[in-house]
Amino acid sequence: MRERFARRLPEHNARQGFLERADLEALVAALPEALQDFTRLRPEHSKNGRSRTVAIEGDLGAIIERRAHARIIPGRDGEPERIAELVFHRASRPIRDFRGAWATACIEAGLYRVDGTNPDGSERRVPTRLFHDLRRSGVRNMVHAGVRERVAMEISGHKTRAVFDRYNITSEDDLRSAMKLTTAYVNAQPIQSNVTRRRPAVATGGER
Repeated sequence: MRERFARRLPEHNARQGFLERADLEALVAALPEALQDFTRLRPEHSKNGRSRTVAIEGDLGAIIERRAHARIIPGRDGEPERIAELVFHRASRPIRDFRGAWATACIEAGLYRVDGTNPDGSERRVPTRLFHDLRRSGVRNMVHAGVRERVAMEISGHKTRAVFDRYNITSEDDLRSAMKLTTAYVNAQPIQSNVTRRRPAVATGGER
């Protein structure tokens, strides 16, 4: 009899990449201006096509304001200004392939590894971050900030706990922080017991 469901193979090559705040700032600064806000907004983006509500607060609100202003295209040769149809664009044209700009920015920000040499003898630098790592970073940041899991999944667009957990990356620094917090908690506990031991009752005369 055939199995009704295909057996799922274990995933040993799940991507573990994410960006710390300092890495993100360095990378964004190295990107062309047209890609900077596009990159900052990426952690809040969902790829499943399902519409949902996201509150416009803090940095996200500032990005939306900048994009509203960036949609205004100045007129040329006396023509009136116009409003670009796209929120993110390059001179009103869609942003399509930006892999080259991403790779260049990663290398400039120091997010690369050396993989051999180029024909001219220089070291061949390979970026160690993917654009999709921004989504993992967004999930990780929400979890670390104490956002309730159900709310974080609604923002990230994950429908299942299993996939959400894959995006909540744990780093060595996270583990080290957890051990420090645990040690601090244990050390704060009293060393001596506050339980008062009762003395055994002494038998009085006449009792047998």
